[in-house]
Amino acid sequence: MCCCQVVFAVTAAQWSQTHTVLTLVSKLCCAGRADYFGNLPNLAARVSALAKDVSELLLDAGLPPGDGRGLTVAYHAACSLQHGQKVMEAPRRLLAGAGYLVRTPAEQHLCCGSAGTYNILQPGIAGQLGDRKVANLARLGADVIATGNIGCAMQIGQRAATPVVHTVELLDWATGGPEPRAIAQFNERTPA
Repeated sequence: MCCCQVVFAVTAAQWSQTHTVLTLVSKLCCAGRADYFGNLPNLAARVSALAKDVSELLLDAGLPPGDGRGLTVAYHAACSLQHGQKVMEAPRRLLAGAGYLVRTPAEQHLCCGSAGTYNILQPGIAGQLGDRKVANLARLGADVIATGNIGCAMQIGQRAATPVVHTVELLDWATGGPEPRAIAQFNERTPA
């Protein structure tokens, strides 16, 4: 088990007795992998069934329409979200419902090269994947790039000329929250 999984397994066992939904930053990290729980397959199955990505929870909650400020968003789906969790439409639907024009890149199924520690262990190949992903995102001509994974945001952000933000930051901004820091910093550096 990784550092958080021992605490998570105990907490999840207690928590799942009384709750019906478990929202995780990364379902795949802990609840999405039954093998992490060793001899606790029933608990793993229960926790996995309860776990939802934040985009699924927000879609179910029914956010109010937002003000997308006429911005075009290039949406990058993290591998863990699209391949591991099979969450494909929720983030895009949320962004569109918040008033953004959402575009997805060619080869959207390919990894950006972050992949947990892959970019550390295999920096050459990870760099090639990152460059390829950013080139596909840049072709969209978007105002901002959104992703739901911090590793992807870092991998793409160090290569892209466009600001990269978490999907939830854009949803918050569209519904009255603060401007995402990456967009504000980009606007400060870019003459009007």
